[in-house]
Amino acid sequence: MKKVYLAGGISDTDRKAAQKVIAGKIRKIGYEVYSASENDSINDPTPVDIYNEDIDRIKESDIFVVRISGGNEDGTLSEIGMVAGWNEGLQYCGHNDKITIVAYTTN
Repeated sequence: MKKVYLAGGISDTDRKAAQKVIAGKIRKIGYEVYSASENDSINDPTPVDIYNEDIDRIKESDIFVVRISGGNEDGTLSEIGMVAGWNEGLQYCGHNDKITIVAYTTN
C-alpha cells in the first residue's frame, strides 16, 4: 500500500479538522495516510515538535500531498522544501524512488 504524508497548516482548529477530513478521503481510495493533525502527541505543536515527529514519516512516504492556503504555513513550506531537497539528493545519488509531490489549494 502506498504511503501518503498529508501536509498543511494545522495551527487552528478549522484547518486541523479539514486535514482530518482529507486524510479520511485519501484512505477511502486505498492509501495509508499520516497526517500531523491526527498525531495526538503533538496537540499544541511548535514547528520543532512537528519536525521531530514527522520528518522520518515524510522520508518514508511515497506521496507528499500538501494543502497550500496562503495562511500561516511556515512549517508546511519548510516540509515542501525538505521533500524537494530530499528528491534532488536521491536523484544525485542515482535513486529513482523519489517522493511524488501533489499540491492543492482550498482558496
